[in-house]
Amino acid sequence: MIKNLTGVFLLILLFSSCKNDVVIQDFCSVPNHQWHLDSSCFIQKKISDIDGTVDFYINIRHANTYKYSNLIVFLKTVAPSRKITVDTINCIIADDRGKWLGSGFGDIIEDKVLFKRNVSLPDSGIYLFEISHGMRDTVLQDIIDIGITIEKHDN
Repeated sequence: MIKNLTGVFLLILLFSSCKNDVVIQDFCSVPNHQWHLDSSCFIQKKISDIDGTVDFYINIRHANTYKYSNLIVFLKTVAPSRKITVDTINCIIADDRGKWLGSGFGDIIEDKVLFKRNVSLPDSGIYLFEISHGMRDTVLQDIIDIGITIEKHDN
C-alpha cells in the first residue's frame, strides 16, 4: 500500500512540475506596511531563452483595512540592452461596492493584476524592475508586499 501511494505521489509531482509557466515571481516587503512615495521595490532577475511571449502581472498583498479601491503603480523596466520602459498601472483591487477582488484569509488580501499581455522579451540577461506607487498619499498605509510576476503566455 505504501509503495502504491508513493508511486501516485511521484506521478502527481511529475505532472504538476511539467507545466511551469512562471518566468519570474518576486516580492518586496513594505516596512511597517507603510509605503513611502520615495521608496521603490527593486527586483533584479536573469531571464533567458524565452520561447514565445509573456504576460506581466503586478502582485499586491494588502491589509483589508486599505482605504482605496485601486493602487496606482509605476513600473520601470531596464532590459539587458539598457532599453528603459515605464508603465503606469491602475490596479483595480475592489469593485464599486468595496468588495475586494483578490483572495485571502483573515486580514490579508492578495491581488494579481494583469497589465501586459502577449509581449516578447527579446533580450536574454539581467532585467531590473523598479516598482513605486503613484497614489496621492505620501505614505500609503496597509500595503504589505508588492511584486511582479511574468508568465509564459498561454496561446
